[in-house]
Amino acid sequence: QEGMRLGATIGTGKILSSLGKDYLLWVATTAWEDRVVRIFHGNFFRQCRDLISLPLLLLLEWIAIKRAKKILTISEYTKTKIAGRFKINGNEIEVVPVPVDTKTLTPISREGENFPYLFFSGRFNDPRKNFKLLLRSFVLARREFPNLKLKISGQKPDEHIVKFTNKLAAEKSVDFLGELS
Repeated sequence: QEGMRLGATIGTGKILSSLGKDYLLWVATTAWEDRVVRIFHGNFFRQCRDLISLPLLLLLEWIAIKRAKKILTISEYTKTKIAGRFKINGNEIEVVPVPVDTKTLTPISREGENFPYLFFSGRFNDPRKNFKLLLRSFVLARREFPNLKLKISGQKPDEHIVKFTNKLAAEKSVDFLGELS
């Protein structure tokens, strides 16, 4: 929309709001859900930082969401969370899934690589990512593609993820690569 700005974070939304500018707000997750997961799954110093900053972050989020002309989000799940938490009519929130440009993001074959494989990068210890669903789906896909591998980058898996992977008998086909740069 003409004259409309896009705030991609709560902080940007608050700044645009304080300047009296109309803006669309992109919200991938609520601050509450993001911080609660981090408080219980992060290292001690991050837990302290996230716990201390949570009240201010929630206030900024409330202001940014309430003043936004339109809210865009990544999924129906997040739309429902935003509508419920902020008492907003769901019609005021639009779901815009993250697009993937398959011409740009295509697998490349490298010597020594054994294809096919799936690749996941992210915070898989975060319950919102539903990593267990990915593992269960991967096990089902291996029935049709027995050589399929799952390569995962990100933080070190916690004990529950390792046990779940072993429970599914998928440990030999799942590679936890650690953090990549």
